[in-house]
Amino acid sequence: MDEKQIIVEEGREIPEFVYRISTREEWEEELQKKGFTYGGQLDKTTSSFHLSNLNQVKATLENFFQGREDLYLLQIDTNKEAVSHLFLHCSKVLQLWTELLPTQQDSVAILYSVDSVVDWLIAWPKKTGDPLSCRVWRYLPYAACWVFDH
Repeated sequence: MDEKQIIVEEGREIPEFVYRISTREEWEEELQKKGFTYGGQLDKTTSSFHLSNLNQVKATLENFFQGREDLYLLQIDTNKEAVSHLFLHCSKVLQLWTELLPTQQDSVAILYSVDSVVDWLIAWPKKTGDPLSCRVWRYLPYAACWVFDH
């Protein structure tokens, strides 16, 4: 792989691009219309959103999508997508927010309306009432980011 295509992060090599094999339904009905997806059946059963590096695409097609003709190969720029996806659109994070905030769906909805983690932190709603509760609420998104980053 070309040196320009590799980013070194904390001693790990991260490719500049990763790839997502999406079905027509996932691409057209979820990603194009809603801007996000929870993934396909494999993703849901393994609780992971599956991505491949370029060298894995052929094997992934052969092992999981044999005979399918309704596929799209999505190229994802890891410099632009990784942080936003992890903290805003990852199915695990969305599940956490839904469980943490079952009566605060307006707060969870903010995750779908912003493009970056910074925008999300700025848009996080303010609460009034008990000072301790307000402080905990204000730092809740930061704590969640820390937990998912570690």
